[in-house]
Amino acid sequence: MKKVLLSALLLGSVMTLAACDKAEEVQTQGSETATQVMSNTASEVKDAAVEKATEMKDAAVEKATEMKDAAVEKATEMKDATVEKATEMKDAAVEKATEMKDAAVEKATEMKDVAVEKVEGATK
Repeated sequence: MKKVLLSALLLGSVMTLAACDKAEEVQTQGSETATQVMSNTASEVKDAAVEKATEMKDAAVEKATEMKDAAVEKATEMKDATVEKATEMKDAAVEKATEMKDAAVEKATEMKDVAVEKVEGATK
């Protein structure tokens, strides 16, 4: 009976030690799993942040390109309007100069005719 009791006590001690070792092993595995989960979560957060930053950068580049294109278009419109106005002013100046030339020629012709009449009247 002493041997059976001693065997039972020894078996109980071995089982208790095995259970403690198993608990420590489970706790260690749990810590490793928690560390992996935290690492994976941190990696996912970092990847999401990088992706969001890339999206924001792309949106900013697109907006800047749109603004540049709008500025170029507006500058082209202003240049075209300036060229058109300058052409109108040049044409108006040419027309006015032509009118003045024609008026001067007409006045010179009238004066010549008057002078010819006076000369003819004086010679008669």
